[in-house]
Amino acid sequence: MEVAELLEYVNNGLGKGSSLVDIAKQLGKNESTLRKRLNKSGYRRVGQKFVIDMNTTSSTTGVEVIKIKENNPNTTSSTTKEVKKIDDTIDMDKLKILLDNVDNLLRLIPNTTSSTTNISLDTDHTKVTSLRINEAIYNLVKSRATRDNCTIGDIVNKSLMDYLNNYL
Repeated sequence: MEVAELLEYVNNGLGKGSSLVDIAKQLGKNESTLRKRLNKSGYRRVGQKFVIDMNTTSSTTGVEVIKIKENNPNTTSSTTKEVKKIDDTIDMDKLKILLDNVDNLLRLIPNTTSSTTNISLDTDHTKVTSLRINEAIYNLVKSRATRDNCTIGDIVNKSLMDYLNNYL
């Protein structure tokens, strides 16, 4: 059974209230064998479902070219078309998650056209306030502000906006 089929079968069973031991017995396997296979394939169990473990990586180098005969109804002869077949080492679920989140990921990459950090808000009002911050983090932010020719306030404002937009 392919990993994707196994994942779907196990998640369906878990979703219906079956235990992993019961699901393994149905497949004639040991529970630890199923769990290890899914873990090795980049999944981890969260509650009653196996999900992609974002800390796991897999090789994406396996691509094989196969030839497929294509019959085009508009022509009298058949042509041979090369199609790239993705090797089993590519985790399609991880690829789908990456594609679904490409906009969020691109926002994490700094704009290369300008080295300064500017934030646009609807108001020009600022507030002077005091914050307790780890000294090492403050020194890193201070050196980054000097390097990028911006203020520490610009970095803090951008960081807070990123937090509000992405994590709440």
